[in-house]
Amino acid sequence: MTDKKEQEKKEEKKNVKIPNPVMVKKFAEILGLPVSDVITELMKNGIMATINEEIDFETATIIAEDLGFSAEEDLEVHEGEVLTLERLLDICRKEQDSDEKLPERAPVVTILGHVDHGKTTLLDAIRQGNVASHEAGGITQHISAYQVKKRGKTITFIDTPGHEAFSAMRERGVSIADIAILVVAADDGVRPQTKEVISYLKDKKIPTIVAINKIDKPEANLPKVKQELAEHDIVIEEWGGEVVCNEISAKNKIGIDEILDSILLVSEVLELKADDKSDGLGVVLESHLDPKKGPIATVLVKTGTLKVGQDVMVGKTFGRIKRMENYAGKQIDSAGPSTPVVIMGIQKAPEVNDIVQVAKKETISKIKSKGGLETGDGKSKIKSKNDLYQNMEGEDFKKLNIIVKADVPGSLEAIDQI
Repeated sequence: MTDKKEQEKKEEKKNVKIPNPVMVKKFAEILGLPVSDVITELMKNGIMATINEEIDFETATIIAEDLGFSAEEDLEVHEGEVLTLERLLDICRKEQDSDEKLPERAPVVTILGHVDHGKTTLLDAIRQGNVASHEAGGITQHISAYQVKKRGKTITFIDTPGHEAFSAMRERGVSIADIAILVVAADDGVRPQTKEVISYLKDKKIPTIVAINKIDKPEANLPKVKQELAEHDIVIEEWGGEVVCNEISAKNKIGIDEILDSILLVSEVLELKADDKSDGLGVVLESHLDPKKGPIATVLVKTGTLKVGQDVMVGKTFGRIKRMENYAGKQIDSAGPSTPVVIMGIQKAPEVNDIVQVAKKETISKIKSKGGLETGDGKSKIKSKNDLYQNMEGEDFKKLNIIVKADVPGSLEAIDQI
């Protein structure tokens, strides 16, 4: 009899659609329950979360089941919903995996590796420009995005820092890329940031192309580098693996065409596609406040098309796109999937990782009247800082209040992690 009652109870469960991730407050609204009930259930499962923190779909499913609901993932973008990077990437994955016939899009390639192994010099050689000289000490401090053409095909490149302080920016570069180029110096081999990057690539399952750089140096030792890579499960085709490897000298522009050919080859295998007819969704790569132009954001469009004149929500701020420029500074009217673009017209400089999403003017007005946007960011920062302060209790430390200014939020983020 008991089993029958339990079966009836299971059949009576109400089905709910839950986005991934979901803010605790929003989760309670979806379930139609007081926030306190949801937080209590989370605590029973050993999860401490406030109303403005986010939980993943797996956690939400467990809590929903415990509260008498059955859950399925909500993949639709609802009007007024503030997207997170994780949610955007999930939308793009579902779009890529769908059977729908969509237009081909350019691959987004990130160049990663240990500091001073030649990542920016490689990008410089590809672009035939001079990026390295513009960075402090020749070390890339924040993400920059560019496009190049090869055999009539467009490739989007993202340059990320190699210095150890910028680990969050490297991880972000991996998250939004389709293909990664792992640059390893032939005279230095696998180094700390190389290992870190390999870990990211494995975790995110990003297709990787190895570029062994500085082969022109007398100290170059290619067999040693390949052996070290194999020890970290990066086995190149020459050694019976599946990883494409190019031997290059970025400084002397040796092997550059081969790198581009490898990218296009991997891209063809991936069959990258995206919807270019819907409203655009993009991720903020960097932003700053220009004294003449106002708040400016560099955005990578992931799906859909952004257009001048559209009203947008960007993280916790709003705006209307008044002007757009491509990577070369040329004014454009629209930007489709895989396109890096500079947008102007946002009320204030957004945070790195914020999502640019088109919204109706009425929706923005409604959100403003309710006191603005709510997002689930800051969760890990608060916890880590509290832990730090707790560890300092009882210790004889001198406390000094300081103000830190940086050129872009990504550089500030690196300092904030220390």
